[in-house]
Amino acid sequence: MYVHTGQDTYATDKMMEDEFLVSPMQLMEVAGKNVADQILKYTNPTVRTALIAIGPGNNGGDGMVVARFLVSQGWSILVVPALPLDTSTGPAKKNYQILQKICQNPIFHSQILGPYSICSLTEEVVRSYLQKNTTCIIVDALFGVGLKRPITGKTAELIQILNSAGRPIISIDMPSGISSETGSIVGAFHTSAIKADFTVTFEAPKIGHLLYPGKQYTGTLLVTKIGILHPALEKQSPYTTILDEHQLTTFIKPRPNHSHKGLFGRVYCICGSSPYKGALTFSLLGAMHAGAGLITACYKETNELLLSSSVIPEATHFLIPVKNDHYTTHSYAHFVHHVHPSSIVCIGSGLGREMDIQEFCRHLYLQLPNPMVLDADALWAIRNHLSDTRCGPRIVTPHLGEMSYLTNTSVDDIQKNLVEIAIEYAKKWQMIVVLKSSTTVVADPTGSCYINNYSSSALAQGGAGDVLAGTIAGFMAQRYSSYHACILSVALHSLAAIEMEQDLTSWASSTSTLPTYYGTLLHRIVNT
Repeated sequence: MYVHTGQDTYATDKMMEDEFLVSPMQLMEVAGKNVADQILKYTNPTVRTALIAIGPGNNGGDGMVVARFLVSQGWSILVVPALPLDTSTGPAKKNYQILQKICQNPIFHSQILGPYSICSLTEEVVRSYLQKNTTCIIVDALFGVGLKRPITGKTAELIQILNSAGRPIISIDMPSGISSETGSIVGAFHTSAIKADFTVTFEAPKIGHLLYPGKQYTGTLLVTKIGILHPALEKQSPYTTILDEHQLTTFIKPRPNHSHKGLFGRVYCICGSSPYKGALTFSLLGAMHAGAGLITACYKETNELLLSSSVIPEATHFLIPVKNDHYTTHSYAHFVHHVHPSSIVCIGSGLGREMDIQEFCRHLYLQLPNPMVLDADALWAIRNHLSDTRCGPRIVTPHLGEMSYLTNTSVDDIQKNLVEIAIEYAKKWQMIVVLKSSTTVVADPTGSCYINNYSSSALAQGGAGDVLAGTIAGFMAQRYSSYHACILSVALHSLAAIEMEQDLTSWASSTSTLPTYYGTLLHRIVNT
């Protein structure tokens, strides 16, 4: 499923009008009807009243269509304009005129208040209406995908009243106050954005629905079709996607009964150290439960006593020779000599930042022809060499803090521009970037981008990223493309956390248990 920005939405509408002769009025009619249908579907059948807050633009026009369809179903509605509607133009103006006719007819028991921004009595009427109609719903049709400026003044006060009313809120297209481009609140105050229970959008999710805090303000996202033709959708954002669980079936390769372990590749995990022994275990578990045929734990020969107990029984051991407990050029040469060229190397989780470790990581990063997944301390080691020429495919898996020092960009700026930054540096570094956050983004050098729509607080614990790095390596070992391996791993990792949280709660979930849920999910996905 494609993901759009607000600009994409305007462009698709324009293309529908210019190339396919579908008028904005027609699109608005279908959009409003869709929202009304969703309200009727998800609202308690006894509810027959609605407060609809509308703005002067097309989002407000959609809201006026919603009002008309609800009235046609016998609802009583109160329309609250945030701004004077006589400045509306195009289809929004036409729908305002239609709604005026309806509300002026006493048989319909509906009304349009004066503009909230200039009418001193409006606030009193709104509060009174909400107190009197205890089961009414609220429809947010104030500002849609095109909002650029903070919501202030009386309109911000209206939003605060609506948020605190304790009624179900349905937003049209975007919760008012949330940027469709970034998911951030447009303005300095969180109270100036609608906190919706449901958001009904059209044709494609917007980036702002998927990134925090926008995801939190969106509530349950309902994507409906309004007749935008595929060429218009594809032309705007052909490379930015999300996937549902059913679509993951297209990623899974069959494993025939006559298989043997060599068919599913080998992963070498160079992870773990004295303070972080678990990192080695977690990366190995991720690779094994992803289906790698062979997994190997790699560590300094002087760490055998320390780390061998952290190696799961299914893994073999690779002792890397060192001198005085330090990696040398011989360590690197020995490893390169013994690693099969088609194997995958997963390196960095809990490895440490000593100078010899950094030098060893850099040697492998720059000169090893094998595909590599670089995480945690390996990222620190290569931070000044990301654009240097390498001998093989590379995947980096930074969290926000690591991405900050890799790009010399503040965490706050990265969070506000998550998708753009992931794509920018995937192109700049010519490698796949798995930018980990509450909404993880996978970007490749062509500009393709996957936004992970699954999240769980069960992932907020040490070692979860180590499992993910091993999982990516495990799928790559099975000859999945690097990009597909990353998408599948990120989705599976998050879905497993959701499943684990449902079984164990977020408090009692554990990193070592997380990959054991892969089997249940893969079984369900394959048999969907």
